[in-house]
Order: sequence, then C-alpha cells, then structure tokens
Amino acid sequence: MSRTQLVCHRGANQVAPENTYPASEKAIALGAAFVEIDVRMSRDGVAYILHDETVDRTTDGSGAIADMTSAELDALDAGSWFSPEFAGQRLPKFEEWLVWLKGKCNAYIEVKEAPVPLIRELVLKHGWGREDTYFLSGDNAIRAEMVRLMPEFRHMEPVRWSKGVADVARDGFAIIEFELHEMTPENLAAARANNLQIQIFHPDDDADAFRRIIEADVEYANVDHPATFKRVQAELQPAS
Repeated sequence: MSRTQLVCHRGANQVAPENTYPASEKAIALGAAFVEIDVRMSRDGVAYILHDETVDRTTDGSGAIADMTSAELDALDAGSWFSPEFAGQRLPKFEEWLVWLKGKCNAYIEVKEAPVPLIRELVLKHGWGREDTYFLSGDNAIRAEMVRLMPEFRHMEPVRWSKGVADVARDGFAIIEFELHEMTPENLAAARANNLQIQIFHPDDDADAFRRIIEADVEYANVDHPATFKRVQAELQPAS
C-alpha cells in the first residue's frame, strides 16, 4: 500500500477560491492529509492567508497587502472572482485559520513574507507540532531563519533551489521537493540515503503522473487536482 499523502495546493483550488475556508473544507472532504496555504502580513502586523503580493487577482480590491491595514483587508471579497457561489468570502487571518483547522487536517505552511518569530509563536500557541505541519519559504533568508529558529518543526526545500540533494539534508531540511521531471531513480535514492522525506509537486490533472508518484512511494504529493489523485490512488490499492 502506498504511503503517499495528499497535499492540496492552496486548498482545493479548482473547486473553490484558493486560500479560503471553502478551499480548505473541500480539500478535507476530498481526502487531503495536508492543506497548503501561503502567509503574508498586513501593514499593521496581522498575518493573512494570501499567495500574491497584491490582492488584485483573488479579491475585489487592488494594491499590495503590505500596504493595507487589517480593516481594509477584512472588507475585501475573496470569493466572487472565482464564482458567485463564494461571494462574500473573506481573506482568512492566519491565526484564526490555525485554530479552525486544528484537529480537522494537517497544515503545510508557505511563509511568503512574515516575521519568523511570529509564525513560530502562533503555531506553538495553538498546539501545532512536528508531525502535523511543515514549512517552506521562497525567500532564502526566511527559509534559513525558519530552520534556525524553529528546530522543533520540519522544513522543506525544493531541490531546484539548492545545489543538490545532499545540500538539502546538510542545511537542516527534513523534506525535499521534486517536480515530476526531477523524480528520477537517482534523486529518489539520494533523498532516502540522506534520510529526507520526499514531496512531489505536480499541478496538472494527470492520472498517469499521479500513478508514477504513488508507485514511487514518496511521502507527499502536492497537487491541484485532488479528486483525480484520490481516484488513481484508490485504483492502485490492492483489493481487501
């Protein structure tokens, strides 16, 4: 039986507006083991869940989140852009989302732009630990600071951001991410030899790719099409 756990990228973002409560709810309903979200800060120091630097693409507002107050952000509609069904959805505050998700699902947290001590404070405050969450940042300085200041948690680094598999392990990361074309026997063997857990990121609706990922028996698959992934996984499970 495959141990590959389903990670929903920005929640179930094909059936609900990304990085919202409905996206997380639908990810859970589809069998996600982890919901992935992105964290950024308001001008007045409140952590929100948002992928982009600006609110333009996924709300009815415009401008950089870092230039907006929490009151301004709370007034935005983060659902209508996706479908009228989600009109009135608000940008989730990170702390409130942590409280809401705890006990329902695990969390994969990408810190886009936020103070690492604050992130650590909030996850510890609400009982999150090493097994039910892990972290990434695309900012090299933030990523290194998280490894240094949050040693009780697992941190991930994509191999494409490093010099190689051995460097990911040497620099204190517990999880390595490969894209599908990087999921070679050599890379998988090197990751395992270095005691790294493996995540494959694959955003396409691609049953054949999901079959390869599941058969490779990696720990995590971060996907945008969880329903297809779960269907393929069910097809590959031996009959009881």
